Amino acid sequence: MKKALLAILSLFLFSGCSLSYQYAFMDPQLKIEEESLKKLAQRDLLFWEYYSNKDFEKSYALELPHLRFLKSLEWYKTFNEPNRKGYKITLLSIKSIDDNKAIIQNKYEDSEENSLILEDRWVLVDEEWYHYFEFSRLPTSESPF
Repeated sequence: MKKALLAILSLFLFSGCSLSYQYAFMDPQLKIEEESLKKLAQRDLLFWEYYSNKDFEKSYALELPHLRFLKSLEWYKTFNEPNRKGYKITLLSIKSIDDNKAIIQNKYEDSEENSLILEDRWVLVDEEWYHYFEFSRLPTSESPF
């Protein structure tokens, strides 16, 4: 499953095609020159597209492998299920920490016009970027913003 997902993503990245997203977008003013960070931007958008749509099997595959070892897919689904669905995420910036670590700033916006800035850590493992899972910082469907 992981290899198929990575193969499809690679086809889009290297063919010049762009994926069409419903929930995740890149700030049009953001310019990324470095190839590795372009791949990271695509992984971040893909992650948030899946996560916002509650497609947790696919977002889980983009989490760091050692964190997936520590927390099962069932735990991940149960933990994240209360999150709201269908919010918009805009990638604002990427800050490279070193050759294999980066921090991405994303803006969360929901249908009630609430917004907040999220900082996500990403780690490069075997030439693939993985999201560093942290406890949910998103509003749940039952909690006020």
